This record gives sequence, C-alpha cells and structure tokens, in this order.
Amino acid sequence: MMKECVLHNGKVINIGPWDYRIQPVQVGVEEVILESEREIDGEIIPAVIEYRPIYEDQITNPIPEGSVIEQKEVEQDADDGWYVIGEIKLPNELDIIGQQLVNRELEVLGLRSENELLGSQLVSIDIRLLEGGL
Repeated sequence: MMKECVLHNGKVINIGPWDYRIQPVQVGVEEVILESEREIDGEIIPAVIEYRPIYEDQITNPIPEGSVIEQKEVEQDADDGWYVIGEIKLPNELDIIGQQLVNRELEVLGLRSENELLGSQLVSIDIRLLEGGL
C-alpha cells in the first residue's frame, strides 16, 4: 500500500499524514463596552467593560524544516505499526525497554545461580569445619 511519508535528513520520521496539532492559541484581547459611561443624578457611572480573549488556530507541531513528503510502499506489522517496505525496521522505545528488562532478568538469574553455588560451598566448608576436617 502506498502512503504519504515524511522524511527528514533521508530518514522516515512519520508514516501517514503529518499531525500538525492545530490548536486555538490566544493572540490578543478584545475590549467590549457593555455599558457606556453615563451620568445619573449628577453622579458619573463608569463604563462597564469586558475583556474577551481572541483566539486563532495555529500549528503547534510543524514539520521539521528541511523535511520532504514522499509516497512510499508500506505494510502493517503484527502490532499494527507501519513500516516502509525494504527499510530496516528500527526498534521503538517499547521494544528497547523490553529488551533491557529481559537483559536485567537474565543478569538477576545469573546472580541467583552464583549465590546458590557460593551458598552450597559455604555449607560444605561449615560441615568440614564441624567435623574437624579442614
């Protein structure tokens, strides 16, 4: 399937339409006179003024400068992620964290085995000491 891809410095940084994240941003304030200044029985009553924000839709996530948009042949993987056919699929952050977790677990298992071995050696030494055989 062909999809629009955003490339920056030759690398695909987005597959599919770019999310510009257009949001309303306050750009000013409008002064609205609800009641004009007036005089009642010789007393001056000040004007009633309300200040209302003025908003404009603005892009909050622009495409990085120098990026280009190209059509590329893509496929979806088992996790519903998209990748460009023929390009090496780099691991995402979750994949990296998962691999780090597996490595830590293997390290812990190795340390447990080492501790068990050292524990059994200590027991053996204690038994020989008790028997007076060292």
